[in-house]
Amino acid sequence: MGGTVKVKKGMKGEAYKYVTRTYAMKKLQLNPADFRRLCILKGVYPQEPKNRVKAQRGKHGIKLLYLRKDIRFLMHEPIIWKFRDRKIKRRRLLHAERKDDRDKRRSVRQFEIDPNLDHIILERYPTFIDAVRDLDDPLTTCFLFAKLCKSLRRKQTLVHMSNMLTVEFMHYVIAARCLKKVFISVKGYYYQADIMGQTVTWIVPHPLALLKPRGVNLKIMRTFLEFYIVLLGFVNYRLYQSLNLQYPPRIIQEAGDGKSSTEIGDLISTLNRPLVKTKEIQEDEVQIDEHLMQEDDTDETILEVKRERDMDARQSKLFEGLKFFLGRETNLESLTFVIKACGGMVSWDKTFNCGSTYQEDDQIITHQIVDRPNVTRKHLSRYYVQPQWVYDSINARTLLPVQDYFPGASLPAHVSPFDTGEDRYIPPEKQRLNALRSGKPIQDASNFVRSAEEEELDRFDDVQSDDEDPLEQYQDYDESEYYKELDDDYEEDEDDEKGNDDGEKKEDEDEEFEIPERVNERRVRNMAVQRGSLFKKETTKEEDQLAELNLRKLRFKTKEKRFYEKLKRKEKQADAARERLAYSRILMEKEIAQKEATTREGKEKHFINELIGEDIKQKKEMLAKRKKERMASKAKLKKMDRKQIKAEERKKKQKS
Repeated sequence: MGGTVKVKKGMKGEAYKYVTRTYAMKKLQLNPADFRRLCILKGVYPQEPKNRVKAQRGKHGIKLLYLRKDIRFLMHEPIIWKFRDRKIKRRRLLHAERKDDRDKRRSVRQFEIDPNLDHIILERYPTFIDAVRDLDDPLTTCFLFAKLCKSLRRKQTLVHMSNMLTVEFMHYVIAARCLKKVFISVKGYYYQADIMGQTVTWIVPHPLALLKPRGVNLKIMRTFLEFYIVLLGFVNYRLYQSLNLQYPPRIIQEAGDGKSSTEIGDLISTLNRPLVKTKEIQEDEVQIDEHLMQEDDTDETILEVKRERDMDARQSKLFEGLKFFLGRETNLESLTFVIKACGGMVSWDKTFNCGSTYQEDDQIITHQIVDRPNVTRKHLSRYYVQPQWVYDSINARTLLPVQDYFPGASLPAHVSPFDTGEDRYIPPEKQRLNALRSGKPIQDASNFVRSAEEEELDRFDDVQSDDEDPLEQYQDYDESEYYKELDDDYEEDEDDEKGNDDGEKKEDEDEEFEIPERVNERRVRNMAVQRGSLFKKETTKEEDQLAELNLRKLRFKTKEKRFYEKLKRKEKQADAARERLAYSRILMEKEIAQKEATTREGKEKHFINELIGEDIKQKKEMLAKRKKERMASKAKLKKMDRKQIKAEERKKKQKS
């Protein structure tokens, strides 16, 4: 007997594919905290179904749904047994504390139940490149916890490990010289490095005490941190092995330098000492296959790759041969990391921090980084620049001119190197940096905005041929005769207009009298080459401002004129608002002065009345007393009349 097999409701399709959070916790026998921690470590997150009503078996609303196969995958995880052992340990500790049994409490605390996450790293990242590709979040989280204030450091071991691993990673970037971009923002310092062909970007907070933000659960962040610490430890080990460096890192000590382990750890954290290399492994030279370059040298893509490779090599040796001295007010960690990653040498005052190699009075210093406008002692053999010069030079991949970054000078805009949008508006500073990145010299990059006079000269050079020389024709030409002819023609035109009674328009009425082009060209040539007479028209201040405004508009492109006009409109509105405020302030001052005058007059009158009106007060008091006596007498008479009336009524009643 054949027939179709009936399937129960909810055992097929969307309803069977997803399960709720409560069902998953019951299946795994875990509380919400342990379930959340397990999902974070294993990388299992809620999913959004195609049809939520079917997935929830006809129930409306929004619930957290997980894939059933993910929950089955979690059932075989050995970390669950560690969670259960930790729960039993917590219960025994509570039992010992209630009975005040110190021996039992001490014996229970000896058993440390820390889950091993090595197998999870291998499951989530089967290859080393996968782990490097996912380094953005681990680095950002570890740097964040390394900068936490002491009030939020519940687990000191995690903070210490995160600080140690981040310092190790920065040492690798310095040794590999793979730093590419740097940017300072309100959130912190953005860094980007090229590691094993993968672009890694992370954020480092500012060197300030970080407070706990509202709405952030640090327990969940701590779970992420536990996983990221294990991942970063594996990655650092492989990265150090690729560069033939010892791991954990050790610094090269000088002869007779007997320092303790704590001092060595401080020196490692300063990033200013070279690391020890292993002797067993020999460093192999990296050979680049250039067979693709030889096929088609004229291809633009190949030329671009060559240019990018040359720029990267130049950036890695940007500060090579330069020696910097950092001031006390600067960020030592960031500047040391950035300068050392580009081949420079760094030092600071030995009383400020350990790890300094030379002092301020050393003559080998080429640049001194200061962030204060006034410097007490200055040396002529070095440049004094602000910290932004270092970061802008790295982003431009060349040493920028130092005169724009002197102490106390208004700094140029610190443009983000991560914004590569070509369709949007690109500011002039961004265009300059793009020109510098493309390999152009600084002089060409700084003149990306050309004036109207330069464009006219270029146009004239294109039109003029090589054989003709306009100076030969007009060497004996007198300009005064030409202007006299123009004046005579202008007077004749005026006479013709006055004599034209019929109202007829002249044919040459709309023509404008201009200097011939060749005369202008000759004048420009004379100004550029030899001394000559210059015709200058006397103008007013308003006309000069209008001409300056028109020249300023010519410097912008057609797409940027609207933005410029909008800025000028806002400036006019601000000036008008400022004038209105000044006028209203004058009116308020007048009103206050009038009120003060009136109050002063009222006080004087009151004082005079007090002096003169004493007799009037006495008279008023006497009248008030007399009035009270008069009223009292009237009340007595009324009472007497009422008594007499009542007595007469009583007599009448008795008689009756």
